[in-house]
Amino acid sequence: MGTAAWFFLIVNIAKSPLFYQLNLISNETLLFDLLMLPSIAIGIALWVKLLPKITQNFFNQFIYLISGIVAFQFIVIS
Repeated sequence: MGTAAWFFLIVNIAKSPLFYQLNLISNETLLFDLLMLPSIAIGIALWVKLLPKITQNFFNQFIYLISGIVAFQFIVIS
């Protein structure tokens, strides 16, 4: 988990200048990001507590379920 997280952090930081040039990052989006920091901190704390208790099989099934729900929503909305 940790290695993949670092990889995606680096990739996303590398994309930031391009997003800024395309006006995808603005003062409003940065303000929204700041407002979401407490929620992110709570999510991280919960994840650190829950991760050791979750089996790989349960995690895989949960991800498949969430992916299926999102795919269904995309099909219905489109």
